[in-house]
Amino acid sequence: MQPSDKSVIRQNIITFPELGFNYWAINKNATSSMLHYFADQIGIRAEITESHQQAKIMLKHLNRYIGQDEAYNNGLKNVVIVRHPFKRFESCFRMFKFPTNDIQRRAARKANFDRTWNSQDFLLSIKKQWDFREKRGNKHYWKQTWFVPDLDKIDHIIKLENLVDTWPLEIKIPTLHFNRTDKKRTSRPWDYNRDLLFHLYKDDFSAFDYKYRRGDYD
Repeated sequence: MQPSDKSVIRQNIITFPELGFNYWAINKNATSSMLHYFADQIGIRAEITESHQQAKIMLKHLNRYIGQDEAYNNGLKNVVIVRHPFKRFESCFRMFKFPTNDIQRRAARKANFDRTWNSQDFLLSIKKQWDFREKRGNKHYWKQTWFVPDLDKIDHIIKLENLVDTWPLEIKIPTLHFNRTDKKRTSRPWDYNRDLLFHLYKDDFSAFDYKYRRGDYD
């Protein structure tokens, strides 16, 4: 069996017919951990390495990545995990700023991330890209709605923050293994403009019912 085509892989949808669903993966939403967990449930044993990429690599070579049209029409449920835009942005910044392995370092270089940036510099770089052309830049900081353009066709939208309390799938609730950078401390308080981030990611706030009131995250 040939690995999935790159144009299909870029859509970030992995099918698990044995479990009854397609998983719409969104970068920086515990995707690597979820892929390890789902793969393990169907007997694909992937070592949990520092980069958390082994399951993703194995699933690519097993032709598990599919396109949107197939996901909408293969008779399986469609599942996505979303995350509060502030926390997702912070996680992305930490990964680029404090990479712990070669995959993260390559991701930062590919995103043209300047290691001297603070979080506000990073946010302004995203704004500059999107001012030029929307849906531009690295997928780690894309709007989450860009990954799932037709929410009416998604059966389960799971908030990462409430995953344990709202887990809708028949398999047991996973124990997540986060990348070390996701707990890396940065300067407090965060120095990015929350109003600007809310403006840039307002589609995510609206689509997934996340709230923001000025001062909540200062």
